[in-house]
Amino acid sequence: MQTERESSPRIHRCLSFDFEFRLVILLPSPDFESQIECRLEHAILGQCQPYEALSYVWGKPEFTQPILLDSQEFTITPNLESALRHLRRQGEERTLWIDAICINQEDLAERREQVGYMRRIYSHCSSDICWLGAEDAQFTRGMEIIRTLQGFNIKQIDSLGWGSDEWDQVHGYAINRLLSYCSIWTRVWVMQEIACSPRVILTCGTETLDWSLVEAMLDGGQYYTDAFHMSFSHSVRSPLTESLSRAKFITTQREIMAKIQEGEESRLLDVLARFRHTVSTDPRDKVYGLLGLVSDTLGVEADYTKSVVETYVGVTLALINSSANLDILCQCPWKRLHMDRQSEGLPNWVPDFSSREDGRYLFAQRGIYSPGRPTCSVPCKFRESGTILVNGFFLGRLRASKGIHISETSAPWEKVFQVTIRDWYQKNLGSVPPQYHTGENQVQAFWRTLVADCKGYPQQRLTPDDIAHDHMRIQELLSPDKEESPLTRAIVSRMQSYKILAKLIRQERWRFFISVNGLFVLALEEASEGDVLVVLDGAKTPMVLRPMRKDVDGNVLYQPISGAYVHGFMDGEVLELEHKFEEQAFRLI
Repeated sequence: MQTERESSPRIHRCLSFDFEFRLVILLPSPDFESQIECRLEHAILGQCQPYEALSYVWGKPEFTQPILLDSQEFTITPNLESALRHLRRQGEERTLWIDAICINQEDLAERREQVGYMRRIYSHCSSDICWLGAEDAQFTRGMEIIRTLQGFNIKQIDSLGWGSDEWDQVHGYAINRLLSYCSIWTRVWVMQEIACSPRVILTCGTETLDWSLVEAMLDGGQYYTDAFHMSFSHSVRSPLTESLSRAKFITTQREIMAKIQEGEESRLLDVLARFRHTVSTDPRDKVYGLLGLVSDTLGVEADYTKSVVETYVGVTLALINSSANLDILCQCPWKRLHMDRQSEGLPNWVPDFSSREDGRYLFAQRGIYSPGRPTCSVPCKFRESGTILVNGFFLGRLRASKGIHISETSAPWEKVFQVTIRDWYQKNLGSVPPQYHTGENQVQAFWRTLVADCKGYPQQRLTPDDIAHDHMRIQELLSPDKEESPLTRAIVSRMQSYKILAKLIRQERWRFFISVNGLFVLALEEASEGDVLVVLDGAKTPMVLRPMRKDVDGNVLYQPISGAYVHGFMDGEVLELEHKFEEQAFRLI
């Protein structure tokens, strides 16, 4: 089985001019089964004949299907061969741009240059043919349903009964197959291709659907579009929004791309996070494949002479240096590496951009928290050993967290919050003074820590009225005379902060900790006794760091664990009390 392909210089002649690229001419044939024949032509972007671009899944790099390219044998993957066979016309040529044929994949310098042109290539095409594969009954059914729903937006469609047995079994499954399950929606390069193209045509065998019909269906609301929100922001999840989530991300990016000329920003962090569900054969392409969607690449360029580690470190440093903040550390949208298998040699403070798993972090945008100085010193002090130096305040060390976790209780769902919260309260606060350092009683400080002092959605800090209301609910929950009662979750669900409590404690598995010096802390369950609490310059939340070892100069090296909520230290208090807390440099590995 051929897994590598040599590109003959007689086929791929050098590209000598600025914005020069190749087009492939698909020759006609009245016989569907006849061999595919093509020729290459050189052209200048913006000064060439009309052409269509092709978006498709490479699949395994098995170049087993021979075609004739400029009268010479040239092998391509089975999926591309199938696409060409279906797209070939009977009586006239078809002009296309196809990456696997038009770019000399063996020439790293050419790949780098052409990757830089991708945005222009797709922006200038007449249409992008999004190849979903050969005939598929469910894809066809999904296209029919979308055509039937013309004139309805997502809110109207959801009210039609999406989620009922009929929708799930018939309509829902077909839509899922078409817009979620098809492997093309996981290919990183396709995101750029579809987002930049003036027109997109979904193509399955001989069936087609104009993407504009999908966009019309997704209309019907304004949503946050940054790195810290889902496709439909804070909307209630439903089978419909789940099915259309990936399509919504693409539509959002297309809308942004259309407004870039008007000054709309398309930030690197937002784009990388928006399409983190995608995959690529080369891990570097999780960055390089999305650069064309960014209004300012921050100096990051597609450079295949760099390793994965060099690429990811460079991107992270660029994000820190351009923003002068540590959002990428304390609110990392990607799952933190120490919780999973790390890419070899990747520092812990650098996200694994190839990961498809969502990170768990305290949302802290829109000025919700401001624990310390709003900016950090830039350029970031980076050492060749892979460490960075950040400045901040040492708050204290964590004690061991006591009590069960919500996932460990066997209590019925209607009582899990009561069992968990009561257990944490009884096992952690028995030796704590009745009054917290803020002047509150310990019960109020305790539950405000569990909800990170927020309500939602959209997420915002609790008001005095919210605190008074929810405090009554918590007191009821912890009341001894309720221990044997058939208490339901109704008490908790009446709290203003209930949605945040459910998200943090039940869904994301945050835990309650107390520091050695008596601070109430909410941190991820991966935090442990001996970890340190710090407020770093440029970080929108405090952080938990783990002392690992000392370097040759005797300096402690720390591993980032997670962001954290520290009650009484979320609004700049450490700066007012800086004489009580040690300011120092922390070396992160």
